Amino acid sequence: MYLPEIGEKLKQLRKLQKLSQTDLAHQLGVSKSVISSYENSVHYPPYDVLLQLARIFSVSTDYLLGAA
Repeated sequence: MYLPEIGEKLKQLRKLQKLSQTDLAHQLGVSKSVISSYENSVHYPPYDVLLQLARIFSVSTDYLLGAA
């Protein structure tokens, strides 16, 4: 599965909320490198992290996945 939109959206949402990758990583309980890998579409967040991201950014999971 190739979803480049999710990385771009995560980066855009993170910057809109003025969060660093480190800040977001801390909220999710992951390392900064994990956030970087999501934003660069190297890895995709697992479902539980996707739900947390949707809550943090007040968007739907469909939006993050590019379906809406």
